[in-house]
Amino acid sequence: MRRIVLYGALCICSFSSLSCRTFRSLRPIQLVPSTSVVVASIRWAEVREDDRLRKVIEGDEIEKMLQELLHMLEIPDAQIVEALAFSEAAESADISAGMILSGSYDARAVIRSLEARGWNRQTYRGYKLYSNPAEEIGLTLLRSGLLVSGTLKGIKEVIDVELNPDQGLASSEPFDRLEAQFGNQQYPISAIIIFPQSLQDVTGAAVELSSALLDFAGLGPLGEILRKIGFAKGLGFSIARRGDSFPVELVAIMKDEEAAGFISGVLNLLKEIGSSLPPEVPDEEKRIRDLLVDRDGAILKVRWVMTEEDLMSHSGSAVR
Repeated sequence: MRRIVLYGALCICSFSSLSCRTFRSLRPIQLVPSTSVVVASIRWAEVREDDRLRKVIEGDEIEKMLQELLHMLEIPDAQIVEALAFSEAAESADISAGMILSGSYDARAVIRSLEARGWNRQTYRGYKLYSNPAEEIGLTLLRSGLLVSGTLKGIKEVIDVELNPDQGLASSEPFDRLEAQFGNQQYPISAIIIFPQSLQDVTGAAVELSSALLDFAGLGPLGEILRKIGFAKGLGFSIARRGDSFPVELVAIMKDEEAAGFISGVLNLLKEIGSSLPPEVPDEEKRIRDLLVDRDGAILKVRWVMTEEDLMSHSGSAVR
């Protein structure tokens, strides 16, 4: 998962008065290209002010890229509300990847600054694209007022989605079903991983992505179960904070109802015997006894609560 996000450049969205009325209702997630397999969102305004939540992403590639981009664009991080990163699974330089930020900064001032620093300019479908060859990064101001920075392929695909939102990931299956499970609630930290057949066919790719997410959540044993019966079509993960505890929710769309029923049954069985586990059993296996497990057809939803100790032991590994 580190490779996929590491190659990601960044894309920025601004809710400023620059927005054209035609595109004003678009949300950041509605601009993510359908080729993306990883989407990770950080409510920066909330995480930035919470030391314990910030430790979850401290030192992570997403935080590093965010800070580097803001420095390059001369945008104070206090003006950022949300950072939403996306990337496809390509392992080459020609990758579609980026980060969407919402904030209160002046997008046109950013463009003027780039022009003053001599960034190159080209045109794509009527949009002006600015590029910095030294950084291998590009940037454009969308007609909605959004500011997009990233690889040229990523920028062009975001432009395509703005012109036709039906081409975006938000309109594709199974992402639309995963997103619907979280409703309209916005979490401080969340991530969604899609497993298209092409990715499942790549040896180890699905294992690496899902294991990274489950290991962070402290549910390594669940990853072992998934490996034995076949990986999900998609995984969604969110973490919030409630006082000194951190509610976590995991949603998986399994390959079929039988697979979802099998995992649900196994988890409920483990919960029943969890109270008798010996002291030497790893904490992550004991944690299974506290899970709340729900199933709706092929959709499996698992909820539990992490302690601050749990959170710190997995900090910096959520979306690497």
